[in-house]
Amino acid sequence: RGVEISDTAVDHARRDLGLDVFKGNISEACFEAGYFDVATLWNVLDQIYDPRSNLIELNRILKKGGYIFMRMPNLDFHLMLYKPYLLLRFLPSCPAVFHLYSFNKYSIRCLLESTGFYNVIVKTEPIGYKVPHFVQIVGDKREKPIRKLFDMGAYIIDILTFGQIIISPSIFVIARKR
Repeated sequence: RGVEISDTAVDHARRDLGLDVFKGNISEACFEAGYFDVATLWNVLDQIYDPRSNLIELNRILKKGGYIFMRMPNLDFHLMLYKPYLLLRFLPSCPAVFHLYSFNKYSIRCLLESTGFYNVIVKTEPIGYKVPHFVQIVGDKREKPIRKLFDMGAYIIDILTFGQIIISPSIFVIARKR
C-alpha cells in the first residue's frame, strides 16, 4: 500500500503496477495504528511541508519495532558544492539541491529521535544514474566511470571515518519505532 500526491504517479502505480495507492498525504490516508511493518520514503521528507507531523503519523501507523527507510539529499554535500559555486560561478547552473527542508546526518537523527524512532543509522548513498547536473559537468561518456569512482571514494571515507564524514550527495537513513 502506498501514499502519493502526484496524479501521474498514482495513475501509473494503480494502472501499470496494480498497486493500492492512496492519492493525497499520509494523514488523509487514515491507516490504522500499528498497521505497517515498514515505511519507505524515497526523496520525500525534504519536499513535504511538515516533515515532523508526517514522521509522527508514520510512527503511529508502524508496528512496534517497525522500520522506516529513507533516502534524501545530504545537506552537508550540497552546501559544500554551493559555496564554491557562489565564488566561482563557472557552472551553468548550481548542482546543489535544496528543497523545502534539507537534512544532514545530525538533523535527521535528531528529528527521528524526537518523533519516537531510535537506532538511527545514516549511511552514504550512491549518486543516481544519469543525474542531469552531473552529466552536464563531467560529460555523458565519462558519467558512469566518474560516478563509480566517486561512489567508491564516498563509501571508503564513510567506512574509514566510522560514518563521521559523509560526502555523498544523498544519504540513506534507517530507523526503528520504539
